[in-house]
Amino acid sequence: MREWRLETSGSVIPPFMRSIGDLEDEAVSIDTVTVSIVPGLVQSLSYARAVFRAGRPTAPDEEIERLAHLRVNRYESLIGRNNPLVTAVFPQFALDWMPETVRKEQVSSLLRFLERDRTKIQVFPNKSLYLASVAPVQLYRLRDGASVASSDHGDGNIVHQTPSSTARMERKDREALSMSLPVDHTVKLLREML
Repeated sequence: MREWRLETSGSVIPPFMRSIGDLEDEAVSIDTVTVSIVPGLVQSLSYARAVFRAGRPTAPDEEIERLAHLRVNRYESLIGRNNPLVTAVFPQFALDWMPETVRKEQVSSLLRFLERDRTKIQVFPNKSLYLASVAPVQLYRLRDGASVASSDHGDGNIVHQTPSSTARMERKDREALSMSLPVDHTVKLLREML
């Protein structure tokens, strides 16, 4: 029998749900909001390479390639397992500032994701500023109805363990969605970038 930690609000977060991979596997929906790059779940291969190369400038090319392929295959793997609804919100400049070939591949990849009924992409237009978070935030809604939040930091991804922390992340998620372009406007913007 598993021993789970009871949180102050009475909700239970089992220990096996404290890793990002486990949360993704149990999620019926994942909202991911980033402040500077395209979220990892919807990155194209060349975009993922650029992100990993920037973060690991001395890593061998083989390691960058391995990490990029792992990242790009994550969403495909999730589709096969639990097919969560994924909502990705990020700033327009995360595309604008990339080299043209990387940007075009990434935009094409995003448009393909949008063809699925289980993916929503929304961007913060360049003239808006999202200040509610300085780090990427993910919100996982699980099969049992619970919500769990995590955020990325320099030392790795932190799973928020308290209901009050998750509630705060849910508010940030709602604010990000309200500030970003609706999906149909995002599609129009993406098509103009090709």
